[in-house]
Amino acid sequence: MRKKLIALFCMVLWMTQLSSAWAAGISPLTEQGQEGSITYISLADENLDAWLQARLNMDDALILLRSGAEITGTTDVFQFEKDGIEYASVRFTQQGKIRFGRYGQTVSTVLLDMTNGGEAALESVLGDLESLEAFLDLYVEEKVLPSINTYLDVSELLPVPLENVYLAQDGLTIHYPADRFSFFSGNSGAVEIKYYELAEVLPLQAGVAPDAAQLMMTAAAKGMLPGVADVWLDMTLSGALAVFGTITDPDYIADGEIYELERPSLRGVQLIAPMDAQMDAQCQLTGIRSQRVNMYGLMTGVTEKNTGRQTLGEPMASVQIDAAAAESYRVAEGSVDIYQAGDYQLKMYYDTNDILFAAEISR
Repeated sequence: MRKKLIALFCMVLWMTQLSSAWAAGISPLTEQGQEGSITYISLADENLDAWLQARLNMDDALILLRSGAEITGTTDVFQFEKDGIEYASVRFTQQGKIRFGRYGQTVSTVLLDMTNGGEAALESVLGDLESLEAFLDLYVEEKVLPSINTYLDVSELLPVPLENVYLAQDGLTIHYPADRFSFFSGNSGAVEIKYYELAEVLPLQAGVAPDAAQLMMTAAAKGMLPGVADVWLDMTLSGALAVFGTITDPDYIADGEIYELERPSLRGVQLIAPMDAQMDAQCQLTGIRSQRVNMYGLMTGVTEKNTGRQTLGEPMASVQIDAAAAESYRVAEGSVDIYQAGDYQLKMYYDTNDILFAAEISR
């Protein structure tokens, strides 16, 4: 939580350096209650603050906090520029006993035009929303629904709503109303999609960063999977699951267990731990794997093996993966390139077409 608050403060303070009147007045605030706390932002103008708090349901959360309710509230801010205009995507999440004394979570978002002031329309950043909606409906039906919750029906996820979208650095998150889609934990349902997965309807300048290899190996040497935030190998399994949640019971692989995570930004990320790791509160992760990751331009489902090797160099080892091994380790049939990164190994899995299937950091 401390790291998250520090990140929030840094983003907000950076935004105060913008030239617009709005940016000049933004500041972070935290209010402590008897049973929780709420971190939010202020625009340093009473009228603007009242509008923003109502727009993001911050005012309701503050009322609950001040009445003694068990509630926490967090604010995420991502600032970016497009076509000469500065934007800020803001997300307010409140959770706790907010539903008649029962646990619940609600998420509200807004896109601010920091250059001209006021709320910005989503299409000002994402372009043709009709084409985007059609693409997202197909994407969610084919790639999200089968893996999220076997009890959900397609009608609960489609059509994809675009009224509550948060734009982050590497992808957008679609937040659903709780009565349409919630996780087993009680948290409101959400789907995060990487920008590179939207290339068909959201053309972006793509390319491998010149220093991609150095950045990747530096992260890997720290026990982190490049392109995956918030989780690292030194975490315990119990601690990671407490923070990120899980959407299924663990699956078994040849040398341990594998967990799918609930947090939307970690969809496609799998935690690997020894067999029966949940019985040991101090048991650390042995691997972190992702089938949805952009590693400074090396992207699952897109990057070819020759590009991976041109970027990272020749691997320490390369192993063929047959059908039986693929089933045992829950990867695709094909091959894996292995690179040593300090005390850890960075593994690049390629399918039979030599397309990057997944990346993994392991002990």
